[in-house]
Amino acid sequence: VTVGSLLKYDLGNGLGPVSLRVFVKAPYDKLVHPDTLFWNASGISLSMGAEGIHVELESIQALLSGGIAFETPADGSGDVMGDAPAPFKLYGSKASADAALFKKNTSCVTYFQSSVEGLARGSVVQIFGVPIGAVTEVHLAFDQGARHFVARVAFDLQPERAFKPGEYHNVSPPEVRALVAQGLRVVLDTSNLLTGQKVLSLQYVPNSKETIVADEDGALVLPSQAGGFDGITTALSDIAAKLDRIPFEDI
Repeated sequence: VTVGSLLKYDLGNGLGPVSLRVFVKAPYDKLVHPDTLFWNASGISLSMGAEGIHVELESIQALLSGGIAFETPADGSGDVMGDAPAPFKLYGSKASADAALFKKNTSCVTYFQSSVEGLARGSVVQIFGVPIGAVTEVHLAFDQGARHFVARVAFDLQPERAFKPGEYHNVSPPEVRALVAQGLRVVLDTSNLLTGQKVLSLQYVPNSKETIVADEDGALVLPSQAGGFDGITTALSDIAAKLDRIPFEDI
């Protein structure tokens, strides 16, 4: 349903942010509250995940000329906006807007010494196949101690995705530290072999080495574990190294 229009935009100094002035006409202006989320609804969104192909399409008008959609959470504030203009963040997609609904976040970081191709911002963090968080950043870092490059992956654990309100404490920092002591590790898994899409999976790894969870700028540094093809490659390399140490000629 068309409830308003975009009046004008301001590029500022060209370095961002871009300001868009939106007008929502009556009586639909009563639907805009302080907790309302706006997202870019232009064009068509096509993605492929473990659940198959997912297509999102707004109206034909939005497909051709662009559009902005908004929604107010059911448990949001009942306050109605006044006549004065109010600033809102414009999210890139509905998925990004939905993720902003989760207020309880435990920030975490992990490091990989293997390829993280297929992992990007917004990728799912899961445990036993149930989404429990999202990746917030992926970039290259340099390990000063080991003197080599590593892939740094930051992600948020969001208990509101998977737990009931009375169970949010299960993903609090003290609980996460205790789970790591019990063998919880971050494993890079492939969710779709066709597209190469990756996810972070929290798994209990038996006989894992004891580790101390450090803090990095307010985030928990969780240990990673090779998984999938990387895990097979690592296991084969370990076997080859052990075989190489056997003195076959002397025997």
